[in-house]
Amino acid sequence: MCKKLLGLTHPTVSLNFDLTDKGRVLSVMIDDRFPSEDITVGEDGKWRLNFVFNQAGDRTILIAIDDQSLEIKFKVVPVAQQNNLASTNPGAKAITLSGSVGVGGVNKANDLKAVKARLQELGYTWVGDPNTPTRDRGLEEAIRLFQSIITGSSTIKGDGRVDIDEMTHQWLQAANAPKWVLMPKSDPDNGFINGELAQTEDKHDFGTHWLADVIQAITQDYQNTYRDTHPNAAHFAINDVSLPHGGDTPDHHGHETGLMCDVFLPKKDGKFGGIFWTSPEYDQDAARAILKSIRKQKLVRAIFFNDSELIGEKLCTFASGHDHHIHFEINPPVRS
Repeated sequence: MCKKLLGLTHPTVSLNFDLTDKGRVLSVMIDDRFPSEDITVGEDGKWRLNFVFNQAGDRTILIAIDDQSLEIKFKVVPVAQQNNLASTNPGAKAITLSGSVGVGGVNKANDLKAVKARLQELGYTWVGDPNTPTRDRGLEEAIRLFQSIITGSSTIKGDGRVDIDEMTHQWLQAANAPKWVLMPKSDPDNGFINGELAQTEDKHDFGTHWLADVIQAITQDYQNTYRDTHPNAAHFAINDVSLPHGGDTPDHHGHETGLMCDVFLPKKDGKFGGIFWTSPEYDQDAARAILKSIRKQKLVRAIFFNDSELIGEKLCTFASGHDHHIHFEINPPVRS
């Protein structure tokens, strides 16, 4: 049934197998709970399945075709992102807790200090003084934001409590725990403009360091693949991310967890913003190049933009309210 495993990458897992009968249909079961049906062997005798693992660890894939089956066991391990995200990660930190911390928690003094110190270190500065065992709304809001980030939510959904050895506790100790940071400053010489930072009346300037790294990777790719040969093209220019403490914003459905970013539309005169994709000033070629650079980033999970031609090219997806900007969002990386 199977001659060889050609590729296994992470965090997006791509599997290629040489199979003898083109057109035959197979099924795949991942970890006994993620089924994929009706996968067809291509004309070249190969098939492909893309699947994102959000946790490192041992995994199993069961492949079946007719009365034949093959089980593959392997381990998912973290890998560096395209622009060496590891260089910006905070580093691992052991946090020993004797009880739960936060809403409805045991909240012993030393445990509170330890959680507050780590969150403070990661940029969630509104938790209060980490040298005191006080617990207030700022700490609970920071825990909820952190929890929403690590689950990939676009809105705040955490319960506000850190339980021993559970997901929130594990992520707080992780080497790539999400930092809460100001988004990158403009770098016009390298093709990047942070238009949001220039809007002093608007505070959607903050997000995860994961998103900041992805933004920088998009910038570099767009510069290398398009602006180097089209020097008069518009910069990659971003707008809203999230508010200083995350959470609800009246300007958006979502944008609460620092995992989403809006992008101004490029114009033919090299400027950006203030137009719709139907406007005569809109530079579709530059937008196409920007979308391609966004799509190359492994953490990107969705791109919304309503240019019908670019949707037809499968570069983006329609969403109401996205006629005048591009919106993209990312998944958390695998915890390391």
